[in-house]
Amino acid sequence: MSSKFTVRPKPKDGESFTGYLLRVAHLNAIDSIGILKLLNVGYSKFQKSNAHQLDVMPDRIFDLELMCEMLNLETSQIYPMTFRSAVEKFVDRIESVEEYPFVIYGMTDAKNRRFCPMCLYEQGFYKLMWQVKEIDVCEVHGIELTSACPSCSNKQPFLSSHLASLRCATCGSPLSSRNATKIQDNSYMRTQIRAYEDWTSLLNADKNRLIRTVENYSYEQSLGTTMLWLAQDRRSEYQLSHTRYWTKDYAKDIANMIRGGSRKVTISKVLPLIRQLGLSVTELSALQVPDSFVRSLYPEPQALDVCSAPWCKFHGTNEGMRQIMSKNYFYTVDRIYSVPSVCVGCYMKYGYLEEKWENVSGRNTVDIEIIQTVRDLLNQGCSQNEIRRRLKLHRGVTQRVAGYLAYHKLLKGKAVRKYTPNVIPENLHDCVKQNGRSYSSHGQELAHKLFGWSTVQFFYYMASATAQDYILFDQSSNPYSKTGVGSRKPLTEVQLAILKSTLASLKNSDTPIVTYRIAKMLKCYRDLLRQSPYHQWIQEAKQAQKRYLLRKERKELRNQILNFVNEKTTQGVSITAADVYTCIGHSRSYVKRRHPWLVEWIALLVRRDRGERTTMKKQDLIQRIPWAVENLVADGMNVNAHDIANFLGIPYNALYIYPEVVEAMNQAKLRFNTGYVLQTYR
Repeated sequence: MSSKFTVRPKPKDGESFTGYLLRVAHLNAIDSIGILKLLNVGYSKFQKSNAHQLDVMPDRIFDLELMCEMLNLETSQIYPMTFRSAVEKFVDRIESVEEYPFVIYGMTDAKNRRFCPMCLYEQGFYKLMWQVKEIDVCEVHGIELTSACPSCSNKQPFLSSHLASLRCATCGSPLSSRNATKIQDNSYMRTQIRAYEDWTSLLNADKNRLIRTVENYSYEQSLGTTMLWLAQDRRSEYQLSHTRYWTKDYAKDIANMIRGGSRKVTISKVLPLIRQLGLSVTELSALQVPDSFVRSLYPEPQALDVCSAPWCKFHGTNEGMRQIMSKNYFYTVDRIYSVPSVCVGCYMKYGYLEEKWENVSGRNTVDIEIIQTVRDLLNQGCSQNEIRRRLKLHRGVTQRVAGYLAYHKLLKGKAVRKYTPNVIPENLHDCVKQNGRSYSSHGQELAHKLFGWSTVQFFYYMASATAQDYILFDQSSNPYSKTGVGSRKPLTEVQLAILKSTLASLKNSDTPIVTYRIAKMLKCYRDLLRQSPYHQWIQEAKQAQKRYLLRKERKELRNQILNFVNEKTTQGVSITAADVYTCIGHSRSYVKRRHPWLVEWIALLVRRDRGERTTMKKQDLIQRIPWAVENLVADGMNVNAHDIANFLGIPYNALYIYPEVVEAMNQAKLRFNTGYVLQTYR
């Protein structure tokens, strides 16, 4: 498959990805649409109006692995030709972003190809920076960028085979030029230079973060907090009325995003803001948002909420409420609660959101309503499986609720005996400390291995006041605290050596490279490995492992196919493509997607087998015809095609498929000199 590209040019500094594809297509005599089909884009579903997305994040629509293999490139050489680095600076993780164009929406020209005529004449390729809408001047020659042909004035489409040869897609005239008029407006040039500086910083792949991460915030929330702080003139507290550089509606949306909403901070909002404040993109990383501003985004109540659990001794009062000082916020799927609190009578959790208190149901906790429902069903004699099906709960949730209900003596009858252990360990605090704070299957397995606890015992003990006090209020129980094993400090030299050796060994192994497993091995904070340069190392190792697994699978499939073909050839059985795919256990579409050249090879093997069988059949007829003619003459019969075919037991039309067979019949007639005219008719 890689032989289709006989010319494999190297990417040039500043070149755009689509410009590079045009250059590859031109050098290999392929049109711009043909190269998309060849690289397995699925062009039938790909619209020309979306072609600009290839310059934003091509791996959403392109088979980059196939392209890297065909052009002998690495993904690290492709990404600098796209706006991916700019998008990465605005999202938590690029892999999880589904609506990535929203971050850069409206900032690039999605319809026309923009260019500098003099750069095309001198360098012969299209630059990525030229597609940025707010950049209208070439930084090298100081002339205006254009998308119009100098001859016919028609604007150039984003993709066209003529563009690959630096010619107009309409009239075919050259787009390059040796001379152009420089712009003399100094004020205008200063704004363009500033735009170039900003976008150069955004496209810098060596720095993948704009700002410092606010503690306990995701990167997107931290970015929103920093920008909102700047939009309010760096005030110490957030107030919507203080917003100066954004509209109040947008500031309100960003504040809601920080509290758990879905709005994103975009490039179109950040660049005008920092330019008005006289800040550069690189200076953003030195900013530190005051804690007072962060806290003001979550208005705190005058007093803690009252406990709303009916079975709690503190029900209806806030006497048992304690704020969890080791946490700044409670996180759920779509919300972030401030003032994280817990009632020490029932250990139900509460948080403050939008000026009201709510019972928090999230990680390692269940809300009061579910607990009451499960309690009623267990007391009625329902099994956990039945409760899971009826309430659509995860197994771990029902097990955790059952242990909680048993410890707080909320069960009756057989359920009490079923979910209450006979004894409670005297050193329960030490056991929980040794086992950890996790309710996951890993925590259960570790408890069983260390102490022999069953599932019932594990969840009963974890629901106890001893365990909950340790988990919620003991700082040493938090693996991500600054004093714990999960420090946010950079990796030590020993950890770096372990990380590099581990990644090197995993590149050529079947063991998946998973970030959280590596973090656990290094005893570091998982998000630390999502920062530069660790994230790049892990991603490069994943890509290398992916290529290794593809090579391994390719070799295994090739051996399976060869063994199958040899076996069928030995048995004298014909080979079909359907039989080959059944043998290897994969569909044609799967093989074509991962190993396109294998599909062509399988088709070649089938054609070769069919050709060999055709040749054997033809040779067999040529050898048998003289024998048939001899026997017909001996019997005194008239020798014609019908008689020969009947004697051989084949349709007479089969004698006329091959010219060699007809010649053999004529030769047989002459050889035996029968005196009859060999009648050959159809």
